[in-house]
Amino acid sequence: MTDVFEWGPETEVVIYGAAALGTLVCRNIRAISRVVAFFDKRGDELETCMGVPVHSLEQAPFSADRRKRLVVFIAIKNIFEHEYLVNRLIELGYERIVFKAADRSVFDKRGMEGLEAIAETFDQAVAGSLTLPRQVPVSRLSFRVEWRDYASIRTAAGRVLAHIPVSDIATNLYGDASYAWENVPIAAMFPHLEFFEYLGGDAKASPDFYIEDFIVYTARRNGDYATTERWKENVIQNRAMVHEQMSLAWELDREFFTRNAPEAVWNPRGHFNLTSGKHRATFLVSKGCKFIVLSMSEDDYEEYLNRSTLEAAIRFVEDHGARPLPAPVLHPFFYRYPCAGAESFHGLLARLLRIMGKEVFQRHGTVNFRRLRINDASRDWAELGLRFAKLGAQVVRTTELSYWERLQASLYRVELSSLERAPLHTCPDLTILDDPQMLGGAYSGRCLLILDEKDMEKCTLLHRQVLMSFFQDGRKRLAVLTGSGE
Repeated sequence: MTDVFEWGPETEVVIYGAAALGTLVCRNIRAISRVVAFFDKRGDELETCMGVPVHSLEQAPFSADRRKRLVVFIAIKNIFEHEYLVNRLIELGYERIVFKAADRSVFDKRGMEGLEAIAETFDQAVAGSLTLPRQVPVSRLSFRVEWRDYASIRTAAGRVLAHIPVSDIATNLYGDASYAWENVPIAAMFPHLEFFEYLGGDAKASPDFYIEDFIVYTARRNGDYATTERWKENVIQNRAMVHEQMSLAWELDREFFTRNAPEAVWNPRGHFNLTSGKHRATFLVSKGCKFIVLSMSEDDYEEYLNRSTLEAAIRFVEDHGARPLPAPVLHPFFYRYPCAGAESFHGLLARLLRIMGKEVFQRHGTVNFRRLRINDASRDWAELGLRFAKLGAQVVRTTELSYWERLQASLYRVELSSLERAPLHTCPDLTILDDPQMLGGAYSGRCLLILDEKDMEKCTLLHRQVLMSFFQDGRKRLAVLTGSGE
């Protein structure tokens, strides 16, 4: 039986959120009950709102006994945040909470009874149709994270269809390490990405890398030397037709990319290698996809899940409370786990892989990330450095790895020895840092700012910059993207 409380005309109410929705709810509730305060993140800036005090949640001057009697109405528009606030309010001793639970979220709501009645109360208060007195369920049980596989779509005939992070997908293994495009992260396949931009009408894009460095290069390695201008034109026309059909499918039938998912095999180094569908996969990268549906064997998928380390990672998160992480954990059980900087991180990683793929190719003629030297002094729990270490880059952390960072490394199958604190690379290709003053003038005139997130700290929890070193007589060889998108 669900415990309930009676909300009546004399019940004291605190409204969380002193913005548009909060003031609307305040007007509606004030007509039938007693609004005594607001909770708001601006509690140290706002003294009052609509004639009542405004407090920060953590510093509210309410006794433990009064907290149990107060009704807290969560009046913010982001319903995904409601669930975190419920958890925090319960931790602080509040039991009478009115909120709106998201229909689909990372939380398992089986431990919270009476959600429909609470949601109905919320909706009526917002609409101005709430009548009192009424019985409302007590919020005594907090939400728990629902740990499940968010990647798997279906399994049939020994094959699994699953959403795999773009950074965990590489091109085919041909058995020839000298081939420039073997085992290359698909996000680093700059010839294909720029070619698709060219076909999409981008006046700044060129087909040259795709034609010369991929098509002609591959044809000549295969013994076909008749790469005439007419032949190149035919290739472009053929690929343009394919691109047009994929673009139509993207707009009108996105299930096409699931029905015709690229096939892949597991690589013990911690990623998947395509065995088909390279153009489909890179097309999806060009569309900004963070995940791509792949088809793989059940055994390969089970290996990818790395359940033994996964269990330890889940225990760690649960032991430290359900809180947003500073950077996404790219594992199927964490896909929907909240992360304030997820979109920023995915965008940064995609840009860096493309930029550095092109840089490594122009320096060495192959896209081999093992040649990269990276100094990582970021505050993102080593996530960005781990992604590059997973690709084989020589990453040096400037601080000792925490237990969580070690768990992540194990989850991604990254050798810890490649991340242990060590002397910084004196001539790194990339430097990931929070404070550009950390390195003083060591890079003066020899670095290029790729991304600057210092103005994004409030929304992403990050204050990070990424610098790329270059050593060709001070000449920039790359058109790079900055944090402003220029």
